[in-house]
Amino acid sequence: MVIDLELARRLERVDALNSADYALTLARLEPASRAALIPLGPGYAFRMGPDYPINKMACLEFAEPDEALLEQGEAFLAELGVPARVSFCPLGHSAVLEMLARRGYRPRHFINLYVRRVEAPAEAPLPEGLEVGPPRDLEEWLAASRAAWELKGTPQDARFGQVALERPGALSLVARVEGQAVAVGAMRVREGIAFLNGAATAPAHRGRGIQAALLRERLRRAWEGGCECAAISATPGSTSARNIERQGFRLAYTRLSLEKAR
Repeated sequence: MVIDLELARRLERVDALNSADYALTLARLEPASRAALIPLGPGYAFRMGPDYPINKMACLEFAEPDEALLEQGEAFLAELGVPARVSFCPLGHSAVLEMLARRGYRPRHFINLYVRRVEAPAEAPLPEGLEVGPPRDLEEWLAASRAAWELKGTPQDARFGQVALERPGALSLVARVEGQAVAVGAMRVREGIAFLNGAATAPAHRGRGIQAALLRERLRRAWEGGCECAAISATPGSTSARNIERQGFRLAYTRLSLEKAR
């Protein structure tokens, strides 16, 4: 698979819209949150609020630098008191990165984006005692997410879990060991791309192949849904990145996250 500008633009657009689904779902469930999405030229700005992780601008690098658009996005995020953050794909215009630096943006972290073609799945038996499938209900999903992500169980954690489960078009899965849900994973299909996200396993059950099983199940469902390719992100050098590479994914590029100094 050739990773060119056209594919990068498509991957970033789909990923941004998938992220925006969280904001739009929160807005539906809780209108007073003022969660929202706005277009910014070739890109988008979306916000959930300071209690949630999804607040940023994306895809601005696929056009020439436009400070007016950037200022619009900054003002939109500032309305809820969240920092001005931007994701930057290295296949975009480098002049946009220069504009961000001039305006006080600094690197936060790097994220690897991996891709692979979706192919007919090979038979792979599940580890003994493991089953993978959709959550039975919201309660099981929240309990599994709380254990897998080691959450404190705050009202915001519960709301974000509900948002993740109720996003339109999203597939949410849990892995159960002897009937107890101990891991989670999700997938959203858009424009023929299956974006995999939200994978975590409770600490006591890590290292047993559970995430590999969740990943294979999502790829199987992507194949059945006629997807062209699958994509997934991970922190460079992490255990998740190594697991992803073992499942046939290849590094497409490393995305940079930036934040404006206050």
